[in-house]
Amino acid sequence: MGTEIRATRREVWRALVDPSQVPHWRPGFAAGVERDASWPDAGSHWTWRCDLKGLPILVRHRPRKLVRGEQLRAQLEVGLFRAEEVLGVHALGPHSTRLSVRIACRSEMALLGSCLDRFATRRFATELASATAQAVRDWCERGRGDAVADPGVAGPSPEQLSLQGFAAGR
Repeated sequence: MGTEIRATRREVWRALVDPSQVPHWRPGFAAGVERDASWPDAGSHWTWRCDLKGLPILVRHRPRKLVRGEQLRAQLEVGLFRAEEVLGVHALGPHSTRLSVRIACRSEMALLGSCLDRFATRRFATELASATAQAVRDWCERGRGDAVADPGVAGPSPEQLSLQGFAAGR
């Protein structure tokens, strides 16, 4: 997935890695619980408290590779769900940036004694990548990508991206 954002590459990159901005565009992310001082360097981690349809969960974000200003490759851990997320930022012009989002996960995942099939897993990964690209674009185009976060502005609602829908195979 990818999208063109009417913002500078610096603004988009900062939205992706700045702790004060991430909760505004990550669906359901409420607050950081624990973050390594070396964030977002490879090998660090960030644990978030999330609310997805009223279900409180923790999400762990573990960067695996970082090319500052260009690419962040990380593992996302949400309960039993594990996925690799690759966020790429490429300048198209002085105030135009291309954001690419790729989410990859195994074709089958264990879930309470059974498996989710590859199509449900693929559908969830595609929906998550699409929601991420749209949310970052919306946040940055509101002029927030290079500003201090406004606590009164929220990202997409938890209903827009639901792990419950994923678990149900929808």
